[in-house]
Formats: sequence, C-alpha cells, structure tokens
Amino acid sequence: MFGDPVTNPKGFRKGPITELAGIITGNAFKSDEYVSDSEVAVRLCRGTNVLTSYFDWSDTAYWPKDQLDGLERYLLSSGDVILAMDRPWISSGLKVCIFPDQEVDTYLVQRVARLRPKEAMFSEYIYSCIKSHAFEKHCCPTETTVPHISPVELRAYEVLIPDKTMLANYHVAVGKIKSAIIRMQDAASCAANVFESLSQKAFSGQL
Repeated sequence: MFGDPVTNPKGFRKGPITELAGIITGNAFKSDEYVSDSEVAVRLCRGTNVLTSYFDWSDTAYWPKDQLDGLERYLLSSGDVILAMDRPWISSGLKVCIFPDQEVDTYLVQRVARLRPKEAMFSEYIYSCIKSHAFEKHCCPTETTVPHISPVELRAYEVLIPDKTMLANYHVAVGKIKSAIIRMQDAASCAANVFESLSQKAFSGQL
C-alpha cells in the first residue's frame, strides 16, 4: 500500500515517528521491592515479557498499588506499541507487540518503550514501521555487539507519513486479516480436538 519505506517510490512525506506517536520509556521500579501477585498489586511489563508479536507473562513481576503515586503516565493502554530496548532482536525477530484490549492494569518498566498512537487508527501502521527492515537498518545492530536501542535513536526514526485516509484503510485491512487469522486458528484447534477424540475412540475400539 505504501511502497518501500527506504526508497519511497510513491513520494510520501517523511517525518520522525514522533509525528504519529508519543514515546516514553518505563519507570525504574526497584526489583528488590517487587511483590507477589494479589489484589493489591499491579503487573509490570519488562523486556522479558515482550516477544515477537505477543506478550509472555509466564515470568511476571508485580508492584504494590499503594506505591503508584505519580506513576500514572506509565500505565499501558490498548493499542500502545511496546518495544524491548535491550536485546531487542532475537532469532524469531524484533521484540515488539501491540498491547491488547481487556488486559489487567500493567505498568511499563525502564528499558522498555511505549509508542502511544496520537490517533487509535495509527497503531497498526506504527507497529508495521517498527517491524520493518528500515527500522533495523536505522538501528544498525551487529553480530559483534549486544543490540541496544536508545530512546534518542527511536525518536529520530523517520517513517513515511501517508494521509489519514490511507492510514484508516490500512487499519481496516489489518483488522480484517487479523480476524481471519483468529478464525483459522480457532478452526485448526477445533479440528485437532476432534481428531484427538476420534483417535482415542478408534484405539479403544469404540469406532
């Protein structure tokens, strides 16, 4: 839809990604003050929780609710693009994902960046810009150094700035594709369950 972001064959205006999103990095929550999961604690989003297109909460840290004064800006919202800043590239790709709907209160930890779209429909486009080869080229990771993204580097990243109509069309198209993928995954899971059930019956002589 937009062409190659490096060569820009369609001649879109370019600008820093901050034209589309507000960017912050997380708070320095002290690890020795983490608490167990409970009704009086909130979840923390660390770099270890951010993977390639999804979150992994199997190793989760928590923070007491009564120590959140002045930390409201670090509360994540649906549609936020979350990027791990330390060791961001792993074998499966870049550690970046979109914070989903209907999640528990979650606060951002230092060395993790939040790109909050200035309009909700910008979320998918911002996400695709960060996942692109152009962003990797901008950050210049090498095999001899630990890949690390600085906040200054992130804010300076230039992207194509299409008009809002195109961004809205992109947002709708991605939404349809994601819905189709979810339906296919559900169908595959259902088929696997049916196959497992039939297999058990076949081996037990019930068929």
